Amino acid sequence: MSARLFIDNVFIGFLHSLKGFVSIWNIDSLLEAKLAERYQKVVAAKEQGYRVPYNKLKPKKPPKVAKKVIQSCFINGGIFLSSIILFYNILLPIVTWLLYMILPQPIAGIKDVVEYLLNLLFSSFWIIPVYIATRVFNCLWWQDIADALFKLRPCYVTKSSSVGFEKPKLSISGLLADILLSVSIEAFFLFQAILFSLLPLGFLSYIFSTFHLSLLYALYAFEYKWWGQRCDVYRRLKRIENNVPYFLGFGLPLTLVSSAHQSALINGCIYAMLFPFLILSAFEASPHLESVPETVSRDFAFPVFQPVIIVSNFVFSICRKGFKFAVAPQ
Repeated sequence: MSARLFIDNVFIGFLHSLKGFVSIWNIDSLLEAKLAERYQKVVAAKEQGYRVPYNKLKPKKPPKVAKKVIQSCFINGGIFLSSIILFYNILLPIVTWLLYMILPQPIAGIKDVVEYLLNLLFSSFWIIPVYIATRVFNCLWWQDIADALFKLRPCYVTKSSSVGFEKPKLSISGLLADILLSVSIEAFFLFQAILFSLLPLGFLSYIFSTFHLSLLYALYAFEYKWWGQRCDVYRRLKRIENNVPYFLGFGLPLTLVSSAHQSALINGCIYAMLFPFLILSAFEASPHLESVPETVSRDFAFPVFQPVIIVSNFVFSICRKGFKFAVAPQ
């Protein structure tokens, strides 16, 4: 592995991660043109005497991807992030100033008590409810964005009833197991990144943590695309491991921007604002990265997920044994 080739792949991934900020301006017009083209083909087939289902003859309203992205940015940045900034930088200082104006000789510790109570009220009645609501809306909107992009890029998936193309059929239990295992692996990998950030290694801790988060954010974005292709969790992780420099560069911009502030809450808002653009970028990424055979040895293959895969499989094996023991006949 040459250092020059490694850096080149990181740079390519970095550039590809920015494609979503460009494609957002014409994505809706492309979707509208694509659906109109398909509708014309259906009408032409009907006129030629082919049997066409009735629901196919109705023109479909194109999904508004840009609207979903703007909604996600507005609720995470325009409402949630702005309210946090306003509270801690304007409201709280004003209340403290008024307190000192009303009480010429403030009681010792009253400032801390008032700040604590205001923080408690703000967190209980605003931050926690809004945070939960935004997580729900984000999940729905981000999935809507991915579904719309599958309509624009049908070559990424075989036929499916939800997007007009049919995916390979998997059992409900198989899908559930894949989701649980994926969540487990990603949670352990995130925990591993946090551990590296806490190590007393100075700048090295930051580098190791950034490395992990960049790969994790790239995985989050490409999962919307690979999940539609019905790639199981091991194949998704293998694709990341087979080209670590590219996916490192792909997730690097979001990692740097969403970890710049000291407040984890503000960093989370920034992440939620920008992540929809990373989903767009994942669908715009170079197709040849997806078509490389996963059995071929790659120059940049690095089993970065193997430790957390081992831990997750161990935890799942214990849970299965515990469940069998619990339901065993007495």
